[in-house]
Amino acid sequence: KKSHSIYFLTHFHSDHYCGLTKTFNYGKIYCTEATAKLSQYKLGVNKNVFEIKELEKPFFIDDIKVIFMDANHCPGAVIVLIEFPNGESILHTGDFRF
Repeated sequence: KKSHSIYFLTHFHSDHYCGLTKTFNYGKIYCTEATAKLSQYKLGVNKNVFEIKELEKPFFIDDIKVIFMDANHCPGAVIVLIEFPNGESILHTGDFRF
């Protein structure tokens, strides 16, 4: 059965990963390598659920363009720019610092 759920874990703080456990199997979690490693080490989450992406390197989920940008919040934290084929965009900030 194909999962239609997409998860973005913007960073490894408890107010963002609540509910994430070692038994998570509800779809792929898109995040940075640092966030994935912290989730594996601290929570025991299986490495196979993570789709690790680099900063400033666009990737596609179906026909939707996604870009992770440095949030300057904590190691591995990202702001997520989501660009839809119709030209609309969403900037999900998670947490960030100026």
